[in-house]
Amino acid sequence: MIKKIIIFLSVLLVFTLGASVKILEPTTTVVSNGSTLELGAVGPGQKITLVTSTDSGAETPQKIPADWDVLEVKSSSLPLGWHAESSKTYENPLRAHVFVSKNAKDGVYTFSVQAIDELQGVSPVNFNVRVNVSREIMELNVLKNILSTGAKQPATLSLLILNKGRAGDVFRITIKGLPEKWKRPPVDVYVPHDSAKLVQVEILPEEQGQYAPEVGVVSLSSPLISDKSRVTLIVKSSLYEDLKATSHGLLLFPTVEQSIYYLIGFLVNSIS
Repeated sequence: MIKKIIIFLSVLLVFTLGASVKILEPTTTVVSNGSTLELGAVGPGQKITLVTSTDSGAETPQKIPADWDVLEVKSSSLPLGWHAESSKTYENPLRAHVFVSKNAKDGVYTFSVQAIDELQGVSPVNFNVRVNVSREIMELNVLKNILSTGAKQPATLSLLILNKGRAGDVFRITIKGLPEKWKRPPVDVYVPHDSAKLVQVEILPEEQGQYAPEVGVVSLSSPLISDKSRVTLIVKSSLYEDLKATSHGLLLFPTVEQSIYYLIGFLVNSIS
């Protein structure tokens, strides 16, 4: 009897030691029971999506590959104000989500995850996930800080938004400091983790002058993730507007050149 128990425990031990969890997103690695996954930086309020393969790396005593059925985030291990959604049972790949508190302070946080096999007898693999919460995970770069255009001619802002964190996020772009009638709605853009996105935003000025609008970018996950930059916008008179102005007023003794300009201005006004 003792011999049978020893054989059973030996088989179970070999079965368990062969099991591991293959991480697919937001990084690629393999974790074993009791290990710690160093995930990297995330921002307050962001959603961490942990994607893993169903392949456990283990086999049943009948040499059948065993699969993980659930990826469970242990709610008791979450920091205060955080919450999570474990994966759906039998989905492939497995996806678990952890939501960082919107007010989380900068620092290092750890929570626990468990891969579970419900049908083939593989012992669960438990591992920790360590993240570094930082408000500095997003950066705004304006590719050209001085723009020059004509009145009623579009000026294009080229913005590079860099997401340095391990969570994809939606960022809102706003422009402040321009006349109210030039106001345009905010622009929302999704930037995947560890990547950058180039966004072009148009401004349509209506009056001559020099302006100093402020371009702001803020995460929709938390207002604590934000960046801003000031640009210079120089609006000059446009040829179109100048031509329209030449037709205003009455020329009593026009020169030949003035008559030509007046005619051009009249035609421009007629078609506008």
